[in-house]
Amino acid sequence: MSSSETVKKVQDAVISRLKKFKASSKHVMARPWTFDPRAVKLNQDLYENNPDLDPAMLARVRKEIDEISDMLKYEKSYRAAWQSHAERLSASIIELRKVIQPGQRVLELGWPTLTLHLLRSHFPDAHIESGAFEVRQNWPLADASIDGVISMEVFEHLSDIPDGINETVTFSGFQGCLNESFRALRPGGWVFGTTPNGTSVVNLLSVLWGATPWFYQPHFREYGRADITKLALNAGFEIETLRAAHVLTVSNKTDYTPVFDALIRYGYTLQDRGDNWFITLRKPAR
Repeated sequence: MSSSETVKKVQDAVISRLKKFKASSKHVMARPWTFDPRAVKLNQDLYENNPDLDPAMLARVRKEIDEISDMLKYEKSYRAAWQSHAERLSASIIELRKVIQPGQRVLELGWPTLTLHLLRSHFPDAHIESGAFEVRQNWPLADASIDGVISMEVFEHLSDIPDGINETVTFSGFQGCLNESFRALRPGGWVFGTTPNGTSVVNLLSVLWGATPWFYQPHFREYGRADITKLALNAGFEIETLRAAHVLTVSNKTDYTPVFDALIRYGYTLQDRGDNWFITLRKPAR
């Protein structure tokens, strides 16, 4: 067989296989894929039926974000960043109504920002202070001197406390913050916190796309239920609320139906798949 005949034979074989592949691919692509109805509903519940999104409260908070941004002279990009958290802030205010009482002394962890002004607007009868100090250890507060602690989007930023020897991740920053909260709270006092959920559908989808499962790369750690439970109990708290709401990335309108479908089909848990933890801890009254 001449070289030209050999080339022609190879070409014919390749073309034949390509035709078969094309027909097979067309068949596969044309085959309808039906998602489990439960997966469709779970995705809808993140947006259309989300119990944490109150339209009236959300509208009020969006308006207040603009007003406070004007007062603080925030730049356009910073104002937009705060608006992207409007769902989380409005849902947090609704949750805080369950614990804040008139006359209570409440500490909001972190530097004074728009959040502090927003909280004071919604809870004018409480005394809300800024905890603008090292929150991992040695708070400048007396034992049993406050009634509540608010920590919104702080826990995930708390790196471990350097000890000069141990270079492994121990969660000592988060644990230290909870320990100091417990010490400074009066009996019956509370902690309300929000932090990104490391086990959410958002992070699951990131992994499936081959990306690192982070909401925001500078975070020290994004936590799961077991992590938060262990650290809270270690500090001495009782856990009143620990649930995964979906309020951090709502505006993205990402479709997580395929992720929910895979979880259902392969028998994995559907619990705790919202993007943000809502945490309420209580110091025992005695």
